[in-house]
Amino acid sequence: MSAKPFGLAVKTIIWDPDGRCLLLKRPPDKHFGNQWDLPGGKADPGETLDEAIAREGAEETAITFTVDRFLGADEHEMEKVRVILLFFEGRWQSGDVRVRPGEHTEFTWASRADLLTMAISDQLRPFLERHFKADVPASE
Repeated sequence: MSAKPFGLAVKTIIWDPDGRCLLLKRPPDKHFGNQWDLPGGKADPGETLDEAIAREGAEETAITFTVDRFLGADEHEMEKVRVILLFFEGRWQSGDVRVRPGEHTEFTWASRADLLTMAISDQLRPFLERHFKADVPASE
């Protein structure tokens, strides 16, 4: 058994009507600083996955979106915890993106072609590279 506890996090790939994915930039003083992230975060104890996805999405983006399907899972080892990341895919429904101060510094809508050429969070990159392997060339 691992000496580190497991943590659970949800991440959502949210597509807009133009086929672009919402990315949020982490502040320089946070884990994965200055890297692009997906909306999501830790699931709270007793919270369903649907509740965690909705809460994190609302807190971080202020938009309304649907969740269409589960994409898969990955694991990322951090200093004090092994995070199990559950990836979902959804669609923007309404609202203008507003980033949460202290959580993110900016946002962008990235095309599939641009997605993995950007400075994507180290915890997300392995899953996204596998998931978009057929659609997006690996970054250099």
